[in-house]
Amino acid sequence: MTLPSQMRGLLLVGDGYTRTPSAAALEAMEPYLEPGSIAVPEPGPTQALIKVSLASINPSDIA
Repeated sequence: MTLPSQMRGLLLVGDGYTRTPSAAALEAMEPYLEPGSIAVPEPGPTQALIKVSLASINPSDIA
């Protein structure tokens, strides 16, 4: 099986968002994440590379 050289993902913009809450809830992810392409990592001899189609994002994950 041939691996692609690039994959799509959401990339963290800057340092994410502040840990000091400015609102009761995070209204939008756009200021903190942007779609982009990154290199597909090469697994080591004892590692596996797993293709993920969808994954949820918790706002605390971008802190």
